[in-house]
Amino acid sequence: MVECKKVTHCLHKYGMLLIRDPRVDMKDNNEYLDMMESYFEQVGPRFYRGEEIKDIKKECDYQVGCLPEKIEIARDYSDLRASLKLPPEDMPISPMKPVLDAHWRFSWQIGERLESDPFLHPQVIPDEFPNWKDKMDRWGNKLNQSSLTVAEMAAIGLGL
Repeated sequence: MVECKKVTHCLHKYGMLLIRDPRVDMKDNNEYLDMMESYFEQVGPRFYRGEEIKDIKKECDYQVGCLPEKIEIARDYSDLRASLKLPPEDMPISPMKPVLDAHWRFSWQIGERLESDPFLHPQVIPDEFPNWKDKMDRWGNKLNQSSLTVAEMAAIGLGL
């Protein structure tokens, strides 16, 4: 119960917390990162040369596969920020309008997928990476398990 209270305190005061989950082996993290770095080192140059990248699934609204840079943009909350009646110390730090995101991403859906899901798209598995699915599922499930544990701890800490 004490640790659960610490979780709620951190979330309330800082909006975040760091955890160390003993179920998570950093070897899995390193394998995942190495694979992703290798993937983007291959895909990036091909994309900039104008080659077609079959892992980019615009037709699926980028819900699976590769998402290149400068496609997504954050929501614009500048009007909302201007309308807030908050003291200066509580105002959001950045009044800037959002710009196109310069990050590349790879979307991978973890967990069971229901046939009735309107966003159900086939997973994208790059040909050059035979262990892609295993590594993506292993790392994604570990992150998901850790997140669920934190959510449960927060619920207990809040008395829910």
